[in-house]
Formats: sequence, structure tokens, C-alpha cells
Amino acid sequence: MLREAVRDVLVRVDTTITAMPSLDPAHSDREFRIFVSDFTMAVLMLHVLALAQEEGSTARFDLLPQTRQPQHTLEQGDADLLVAPHEYCSPDNPNERLFDEAFCCVVWDGSRIARDGLTLDAY
Repeated sequence: MLREAVRDVLVRVDTTITAMPSLDPAHSDREFRIFVSDFTMAVLMLHVLALAQEEGSTARFDLLPQTRQPQHTLEQGDADLLVAPHEYCSPDNPNERLFDEAFCCVVWDGSRIARDGLTLDAY
């Protein structure tokens, strides 16, 4: 008798874990807690928020400043998403590349750096 009761509970747990939750962004009142850097805020999040508004989404976004080790907060379930360079991602969490960014330096043409060139090490 106990065997059937435990089996029933395990089947329910398995079904709950494996069921894909559905999300209808236009009707969701869910709050997404996202760790973002100031760079990500300026480059990406303005577009994300504008798109959410255009689509009529009622979801909310709690944009959190990145901490020293934000992946730990993510692993504890205190945040839903971390937007960070790949080098800072934990191999224990799934990740996906959102975009590539190129950086450049602008210098005065009379400076020593402009004459001698700027290497990555010198930067």
C-alpha cells in the first residue's frame, strides 16, 4: 500500500518537473529578475523593454545590478536570468549567446598612443 502511494507521489513530481511551463507574455503578470551590467542596460535592455511594450506584454522586469558573483544568486533561484560575458558564466547553468560586441578606443592623433599604437596589453 505504501509502495503505491510513494509511486503516485513520484509520478506527480516527475510530471511536474518535466512539464514545460507555458508563458503567454501578453497576459503574464510574472516578474522577471534579471542581473544586468550598466553596459547591458544601455545596449540591450532598452530594446527588450521597448519590444515588450510593443507586444503588449504585462510581464514586469526587475533589473538588478550585477554583484561580485551573480551566478551564485542565479543558482540559488533569487534571479531568473544573468546577462554577462561568456567568460563569467558558470558551466553549471545553460547559456546562450545574445550578441557580439566590438570595442574600439578613440585617442587624440597627437598622443603617444596614436603614434606607437595601442595593444591589448597596453590598454
